Amino acid sequence: MSDYRQLETELAQDLVTSIGGAAAPPVKALVDALVDAIPYFGDPGWLKPHRDALVNLLAAKLPTSVIVPHPSEFHNLDHYVYTYDGPYPGYREVFYPGIKPSLAATAVAERVKTVDPGLDDAWWGRYGVMVLTDAIHTKVNLPVNTARLSEDLLLYAASFKPAFAASYLAIFLQVYPPSVAALSAIAERLSQAEAQSILHTAIASGQFTAAVNLMLSLGGTTTTAATWFLFNLWMCLKALGMMDVDAAIRYYIGQGLVVPAQVGPGQWWSGGYTSWFEPLGGSDVVIMAGAGITAGFPEIEQQSHGRFAPTRKHITVANGYSESYCYWGACNWYK
Repeated sequence: MSDYRQLETELAQDLVTSIGGAAAPPVKALVDALVDAIPYFGDPGWLKPHRDALVNLLAAKLPTSVIVPHPSEFHNLDHYVYTYDGPYPGYREVFYPGIKPSLAATAVAERVKTVDPGLDDAWWGRYGVMVLTDAIHTKVNLPVNTARLSEDLLLYAASFKPAFAASYLAIFLQVYPPSVAALSAIAERLSQAEAQSILHTAIASGQFTAAVNLMLSLGGTTTTAATWFLFNLWMCLKALGMMDVDAAIRYYIGQGLVVPAQVGPGQWWSGGYTSWFEPLGGSDVVIMAGAGITAGFPEIEQQSHGRFAPTRKHITVANGYSESYCYWGACNWYK
């Protein structure tokens, strides 16, 4: 059985051949390069920069909550008061030392807000609290309200779904090297309208339509490859500035192209196509945050007993930053 790379190379070649009659050779080469830049389904070279951008947002937007020590306690006549004795001003510095928004993350954040203004820094911060709590629970098995945490993670994954395509476009336009290079070369030689017209004509051609329809009819890996390829073609048109890609898709359907519903008009851009995306969770940040998750928590313990003078000593709580985060501080949503 052919793999995704082979299948999508075949589709790209059919489309590139269709471009032949629509453009002069030098111009054709520019649009060919954009088609060739489409990543194959599951391509780690594409998936990693996209996911890295999202993980960076979860980390960089984590609320700047002040670190809270162990609450005071009474044991018989003894009163214990604790003071944090470490170097960090907040939890973000513990779990993600030196984190700053990456260029890719900034591009994604700006793009998804055009789809839903509610996907702002505060939203990413709340999502980051959930994901880090999940990572802590996974790594050191601190008891948390897993039912509520799972429910919130699902809720936030669902609320991000309509922006999947927008986040994809941000990476396609500004981060993924093959598409960035192809789009830059086009911008130097062609207007967006010219490039759109060439690609539009090729997509609507009979040869390419027959190739896609055949792949879609075969099912399994072949159908997945064809669906992904169509999704990326709509991305190419969007990246070239096409205002109404849905209208173009309807035109292709009218010309005989079979378009699966999830990448059809009104669906491809608004979260209808999600099989390529794995929801975010603790596993995405557990390595990045691992040193902080298992770090000991330095405190000063002051013990008072009746009229006797208080005594002070330095103690270290195992996995204490995680315990402080999950139980004692402002991010203890799931304790």
